[in-house]
Amino acid sequence: MSDDLNMLTPLEHFGFLAITGKDAAKFFQGYATCDVDLANGNASLVGAICTIQGRMLCNFRLIPTETGLLLRMPRALIAPAIEFLSKYIVFSKASLEDLSDNMWCYGLTQNSGNVPTQSDTFAVRNEQEADNDPIEVVGSALDGWIIKVDIKTDDDHFEIWSNKPLLADQPTSHWLELEVRAGIAWVATQTTETYIPQMFNLQSLNGISFEKGCYLGQEIVARMQFRGELKKRLHLCSVHSNSAHSLELGQDIQNEMGKNVGQVVAVGTDSFLSVIQTKSPKVAEQATPQPSTTYQLSNGEPIEIKDLYLSDPEKQNDIAGE
Repeated sequence: MSDDLNMLTPLEHFGFLAITGKDAAKFFQGYATCDVDLANGNASLVGAICTIQGRMLCNFRLIPTETGLLLRMPRALIAPAIEFLSKYIVFSKASLEDLSDNMWCYGLTQNSGNVPTQSDTFAVRNEQEADNDPIEVVGSALDGWIIKVDIKTDDDHFEIWSNKPLLADQPTSHWLELEVRAGIAWVATQTTETYIPQMFNLQSLNGISFEKGCYLGQEIVARMQFRGELKKRLHLCSVHSNSAHSLELGQDIQNEMGKNVGQVVAVGTDSFLSVIQTKSPKVAEQATPQPSTTYQLSNGEPIEIKDLYLSDPEKQNDIAGE
């Protein structure tokens, strides 16, 4: 894989937060929607940090390290996350550090069956360790981690977390489109403290544990899952003009009456994700339900939407209240 360094996509919008110390995992277990105890040498986790009202301050990808935990999240939210967690960490043997100026995030796409191997630039994988995630790599062009991510295409996708800047010439917009089509959205400054985790479909990404102990915001999150009805949820959207790239995070979505009923939360090249207030049918037979109303951008341009919850019958039970 001599061309690996030329296959990278720069993900400069991401930054890194390190939680280190003896109590790092124990402390963060009380503030993460995911079960931090499941973070081990064979798994990375997706999760969120919520306010006491159950609204996401940010969401993240997490891996364990020798000194604690390493979180990758939108760079603009690192400082707010540190400020938020600092109020609670004072009695723990743990500390918070922004590593965004010393680490770099990249995306890597490879054909299925062509994952990194021990002889490759990036990895220390072999047939016995084919599913290990994350993999720490040292002493090569990459000094950091390679993490397989679940983007549902025929190719394999990895995030590269490097302690060194690497040559990356692939367009970031392509990676963003892959995430959008996979239903993956990251909380941004425009959307922080706005949505509960289910509105970003985190339960379908194994980003919420309903078995672990208490964490900040858990009461609201659990009540929505087991007793409530999710009236706002994530949708895959497209515009007829194929001008998704001109959209902005936080842009309003309106119904046919011109009432604001949603917001753009992730933007790709041809598609985007929005949290929209809709009430979709909850029957497994309607695998791809059509909304009962029409939707448009704030400029009046019509959009097409697909309910990510109901597009896959296997995820029917993920809907809150069922």
